[in-house]
Amino acid sequence: MQVALQSVCVHNTHLGGIILVESRCDIHTLLKTTHAKPGKNLIGKAIRRLRLSQRVPVSQEDLAGRLAAQGITIDRSAIARIEQERRYVLDYEAVAIAKAFRVPISKLFET
Repeated sequence: MQVALQSVCVHNTHLGGIILVESRCDIHTLLKTTHAKPGKNLIGKAIRRLRLSQRVPVSQEDLAGRLAAQGITIDRSAIARIEQERRYVLDYEAVAIAKAFRVPISKLFET
């Protein structure tokens, strides 16, 4: 049985209604989620614009790779959520994204 508990997966083994083993899924503890309404993210549209305006357009997967090379773990689906303004961006992630595009961070805040 798998139960979501505070954005963390918990796997339980049951025997006659008694929980024998509980373990937490290490993958899902890394997810950064929020219940913010779309539009709260100020840089998502700029990231998409920068990504697609490169001489050779950069895919979301390529951007994820550039960030991974800097030690920042943001997968393709998280980049999609950022661009759709459904995921917040931490300050160090914004700095890494600007660095990945070789632009000043202020470029991410241009409308």
